[in-house]
Amino acid sequence: MSNDHKAQALVDRCPYMFEQPQMLNLYAGWLDPLETLCACIHARLHGSAMSFQFLQIKEKFGTCRIYFHLGLPRSEPEAEARLRELAILREAVESDIETAQTACGSRCMVCGRDSTTRVHGAALATLFERHGLSERLRDPWSLAKLPITNGAQP
Repeated sequence: MSNDHKAQALVDRCPYMFEQPQMLNLYAGWLDPLETLCACIHARLHGSAMSFQFLQIKEKFGTCRIYFHLGLPRSEPEAEARLRELAILREAVESDIETAQTACGSRCMVCGRDSTTRVHGAALATLFERHGLSERLRDPWSLAKLPITNGAQP
């Protein structure tokens, strides 16, 4: 299965996480850690009425940054016990996200091989040595970005 299809399959498995695909930069080399992250979050939310969605996934200073929303359903009153449950869940999800960001931070954003963050042009990028030296990859961000849509998108 191609990376494009793997990324779209991930979105299709967990569409509630990807309601704003235009804000989500999924890079080919980050796909495995992001699949693991989504599986962990989905398992944590199983049987819960909590809402979750990614607000932004992006590359910043050569590493992955993930921002999210986790909350109670709008129709549910904010009872003290539910707020404690939400705080515990938020801490667990933040830990999962930190693990995914760390994993992405040591992977080439193009191919997923172990890599280091280095200067690429005027920016920082985590690229396998061959990709970092390639003239063809003047813009690895565009090359590595996987197109995704959610069910509401055309």
